[in-house]
Amino acid sequence: RSPPTAYYSHKLVKLLPQKRSITSVETLNYNPEFKRTKQEDSVTMSTAETVVPTVYGVCKPLGAEMKVVLSNREAQICDLLNDVAEHLKATRSDLPPVTLRIAGGWVRDKLLGKTCHDLDVAVSTMMGYDFAVHVNEYLTSKGYETRSIAKIDSNPDKSKHLETATTKLFDQEIDFVNLRNEIYNEDSRIPTQVTYGSPSEDAYRRDITINTLFFNVHTLQVEDYTKQGLQDLADGLIRTPLPAFKTFCDDPLRVLRCIRFAGRFGFEIADDIVQAVKDEKIKHALLAKISRERIGIEVDKMLRGPAPRRSLDLIYSFGLYDIVFAPPQKDVQGELHDTQRSTQAAKLVEWLSQANVTNLSPTSDLEQLRLLYLATNLIPYCGMTYTQKGRPLPAVEFVLRDSLKAKNDDVNTVSMVFKRIEQIQQTVRNNSEKAIDRADLGKFTTRDVWTTIMVHDANSAQSLVTFFCRHVYSKSRLRLAAGCEGKNKVLFKTFSHGHVPSGSLSQARLTIDIPPEAQSIINMYQKLVQQTLDYGIENCYTFKPILDGKTVTKLLSIKPGKVIGELLEEIMAWQLGHPSGTTEECQDFIKLVWQRRQQ
Repeated sequence: RSPPTAYYSHKLVKLLPQKRSITSVETLNYNPEFKRTKQEDSVTMSTAETVVPTVYGVCKPLGAEMKVVLSNREAQICDLLNDVAEHLKATRSDLPPVTLRIAGGWVRDKLLGKTCHDLDVAVSTMMGYDFAVHVNEYLTSKGYETRSIAKIDSNPDKSKHLETATTKLFDQEIDFVNLRNEIYNEDSRIPTQVTYGSPSEDAYRRDITINTLFFNVHTLQVEDYTKQGLQDLADGLIRTPLPAFKTFCDDPLRVLRCIRFAGRFGFEIADDIVQAVKDEKIKHALLAKISRERIGIEVDKMLRGPAPRRSLDLIYSFGLYDIVFAPPQKDVQGELHDTQRSTQAAKLVEWLSQANVTNLSPTSDLEQLRLLYLATNLIPYCGMTYTQKGRPLPAVEFVLRDSLKAKNDDVNTVSMVFKRIEQIQQTVRNNSEKAIDRADLGKFTTRDVWTTIMVHDANSAQSLVTFFCRHVYSKSRLRLAAGCEGKNKVLFKTFSHGHVPSGSLSQARLTIDIPPEAQSIINMYQKLVQQTLDYGIENCYTFKPILDGKTVTKLLSIKPGKVIGELLEEIMAWQLGHPSGTTEECQDFIKLVWQRRQQ
């Protein structure tokens, strides 16, 4: 079949670099050498593109038919892999026949009609690297250029339990790995023995049933060796292929993976998983067998997913909050507040992201939303400190740096937000009583700009603390909320009982009725944000002093030093208070300031 016109782009001509002319149609389409025969009706299929996809049922939560519809590129990859296997069968009698299956997440996502770029090919009777070499040899024999093959050695600490070969076909990165079986002991999540396995053994070693499915590149059919994967995908159920307790004892990280996939797809979690996760032995295994880096990676994936609130809710409901977000253990001052506040805060963030509240709702920037969920989830640690090298530090900083192994930017940004909560609270209250003048508000917003909302519980009272601040660093901007310590408990309770409709959480909307008392608190923050916009200082952290340091030293006949920075701050405050002021007027002002300092 001729490819569509759009396929003849320069970029796509490079899909399979080859020695043949790149201007011919032949270079754009891979032409299969071997034909497939569909067993049940003996129909010969020329290419994978021409096959009518099999429907495996309907995914009830999404209301979509489950079928694997191959893209042009994926069909060509399947044809090529089938040809290599058939070629080896015809020419290498010394090798056992090889069967190739695409495994795991790609199959699941394709059945759900989603795009997936992670293509893992399971090889039945040889190492992945060996088969990748055969692929390149076959391409070379047909006159095609080949890509290099990278061998990735096993690295259990990075969840790579077996050697993997990585290369590119049709500009698609592909991993080749052999089917395997794993044996564990009680002391580690790293398998003590990894051997060649059957498709069934490979399926049962995986974390959840919807990830156990294979797509056979020869028959172009989905294979479900656990007899549960397709049904669970249709029902929207997260279930382990083996009993959940055994699965989690072998690798406790699978607990967090179950939570992440439940949040990602809006699926329910099987009862035996719920019971197993609450077992103290599993909780202990999470602490003892899983590195903090791996926990941090899973949490980050949850926050980057389509439904962070659901994942965070599950962490709390399973009693895992102080395991995942582990507090410091030594020299601690203060106490961990009610961890349920983290879930209430997440509800508020989700509502704000959907409700389009004037001046307050975060933008569609997913990075801002990720940081907002991360910060609000740590509200129970507000006010707690620990001592390190004689210095008191916020417990929030420990959780980020040590418990989650977060990036330095995330640690610094979120820690700064918590340090400024009280200052922001006071500013909100002051502005609600009397509008803050431009200079004072500008000095405050040189580091923080009002934008969003988060919940906090202060002084052991169930009060709402909302704080709106965006902390700006050179590489990232955070839109966050901060708060108002008030007499109202109404807003806090309002966001505690928000309802999310069943079904796909990535599409669900949090519905909350806002009572007048809660609206009045929101109005306070809207007023402050609007005040900032009216003054035109929402970006004042980017303003530069009208006089630079060199000019100041020359004007005042003084030497460079710490005092220059202090004078530049005075200049910036003057600029904020005199938006139409001239350079000459500013020079007169700073001379007067210097004269008074000398006196």
